[in-house]
Amino acid sequence: MVDEECNLEARILQMEERNTQNLILQRLRVANPMNYEILIKVKYLDISPDEVAKEYGLTRNGVNNRIFRTKQWIEREMSRIYD
Repeated sequence: MVDEECNLEARILQMEERNTQNLILQRLRVANPMNYEILIKVKYLDISPDEVAKEYGLTRNGVNNRIFRTKQWIEREMSRIYD
């Protein structure tokens, strides 16, 4: 019985975390649609930064910088929610 309760609590926490992550990604899409698309293509769809750079007329470093800045933005949003 205790294990089931712990598993249920863990599942609820996972669901809340997923909802928060989705909320932050939605905010990113509104705040900076280009960075959102680049992040999704490179990190979630596994499209190479070189291909994404060609599509957007950027350099590979430009794409990587946008991903880096977007990750920092996401971290700030997460800390605002959880702090």
